[in-house]
Amino acid sequence: MTRPYRIFRVDTPNNEAYTNSFIMNGNIYVPQMGTANDAAALAVYQTAMPGFTVRGYTYSNYQSTDALHCRVNTIFDDQMIAVRHTPINDLTSYQEYTLTVEIDHHNPLDAETSFIAWSTSSSGPWQQTSLSFSGGNTYSASISSPAHLQSVYYWIQASDTSGRSTSYLSVAHSIPSGPM
Repeated sequence: MTRPYRIFRVDTPNNEAYTNSFIMNGNIYVPQMGTANDAAALAVYQTAMPGFTVRGYTYSNYQSTDALHCRVNTIFDDQMIAVRHTPINDLTSYQEYTLTVEIDHHNPLDAETSFIAWSTSSSGPWQQTSLSFSGGNTYSASISSPAHLQSVYYWIQASDTSGRSTSYLSVAHSIPSGPM
């Protein structure tokens, strides 16, 4: 039986925080604890993640329960764009659906690059509809549901005038009780 995952173990006899690494832009930053186990931890990451540059990162105040990942994964951007959307659970075939999206943004949204794109195939072709302002932080767009028992793949993109952009991906399925 083939298993989809391969597990790599990093030995941490002194409770080192090696697994609390940070991956970004093709680099893996592995906390270094100043112990004899540092080099072995880097070697495990190099074996497990071919194609990535593995770098040790030393900081004298790491604890065994926190390290690099915990300290950098929530660096705050006070002008970020946040998209909230409740996905469609079930679709009735050949119906029009209005998707509602809550978008928090600091800068004005760019109407040309803020949209919902959808397709009945995960690889396209994609149809695109601009988001319409509904009031407050609410935007909407209408899409047509697919044929009986097909899925609709859709993604929401919101971009602002500062160049920031974010996407939200989803999929919805036609329910068997829909019209044929």
